[in-house]
Amino acid sequence: MNDDVLDRFLQEIGKNSGPIEPGDPTLDRLPAVFAIDRSDSTRQTGDIVEINAFLRRFAEAVASPPDEAWEKIQAHLNLHIVAYGDRADEILPWTPGDKLQPSMIPELTGAGMTSMAAGLEHSSRAMLHCLADFRKQQIPCFRGYIFNVTDGNATDMWPESVPDETGISTSTPEQRKAKAARWKHVKSVLDGLETKSTTGLPYASTFHCASRKANRDVLGLLAHSTDRVVDLDIANFDKLFKFIRISLTMAVEDKVG
Repeated sequence: MNDDVLDRFLQEIGKNSGPIEPGDPTLDRLPAVFAIDRSDSTRQTGDIVEINAFLRRFAEAVASPPDEAWEKIQAHLNLHIVAYGDRADEILPWTPGDKLQPSMIPELTGAGMTSMAAGLEHSSRAMLHCLADFRKQQIPCFRGYIFNVTDGNATDMWPESVPDETGISTSTPEQRKAKAARWKHVKSVLDGLETKSTTGLPYASTFHCASRKANRDVLGLLAHSTDRVVDLDIANFDKLFKFIRISLTMAVEDKVG
């Protein structure tokens, strides 16, 4: 999807999109979506406890900035959080950084499959809604960010070129075809968001933050480029916290191209 097509698409969906509270409309907004894997494996390993702690820590840093970098993030940020297991659910609607409080984020439990396609589809729709509404309100905006945090492999999509590692039965040609088609759709949407806008920046960049058994090579095939895969080793959520802080700080300091 080229710049002109996506620009016109945003104008169209902006006509019918519900309003998003932007925060201070005189400041360039920084939309960010967290797509959080809360499948059963996160319960089995205890990662769900660390995930909840990470979300609280992030919200606390935004709500009560400990330094100038976090003050800038608070001033510019609009945050949306999606969690996916058997399905994808919104757990935090679009919220300006200066309104974010840790109590607004519910405690997550780990259960179900890894419906990563559903989580990324929800995340990209939320990002497009936000970008379209800010354009409608004539609110300036930095590139958006989607951070997909997972400890495993998607059970609702898979690249056709790679043997399926999920352990889910996809023995029939129809099942294999459906998962491959959904993979192509999700990749196409995320790659489309990487198109450079009229500001010269991508509309939104997606980073896949991989923990434990998540296949880094497969996520590299899904990512716009392999440097968009962040290796968290074995549930290194301190590394995730630092990576997101640095990414958002660089965005508001206009140091990314």
